[in-house]
Amino acid sequence: MNINISPVWISSSLLFVIGALLIVIGVLVLLLIESKKARAQLAATLNTSVARQNARIKEHRAEIEAIDKQYLGKMATASKDHHHELENLRVILSIADQDLHEALKANSKGYTVDIHMQSQNDHTTALITSCAAGNDLRDNVVCPSIRAHHSQKSAL
Repeated sequence: MNINISPVWISSSLLFVIGALLIVIGVLVLLLIESKKARAQLAATLNTSVARQNARIKEHRAEIEAIDKQYLGKMATASKDHHHELENLRVILSIADQDLHEALKANSKGYTVDIHMQSQNDHTTALITSCAAGNDLRDNVVCPSIRAHHSQKSAL
């Protein structure tokens, strides 16, 4: 069995294979070039995105710092106002304590005066009763007591 293959057919087949390989190599080279371009474009886009994100982070930090400063200022003002209110309330409480002390002192004096007045009233009632009964001691005891009582009353 002898297979005769024509040399033209072999050379045309080889040329076809070489042509196909050249086309495939050309396509692969173009794909490689395009992938490098795409990588470079992707890297540039990524770098731009990172730069924008960093700029936004800086802006947000600046805004946060400004808000923090405002918040701290408001808190300082509120704290100062609260401190003044507390001081005012302490002064008011101190005045109220003094007024209470004065009122208790006056009440105590009033109670003492009331007891003294009641004692004098009881003494006067006893003297009047003694006078009405016509005791013999009336001239010696009752009249000077009534005079003393009237002098004490006028002294108050």
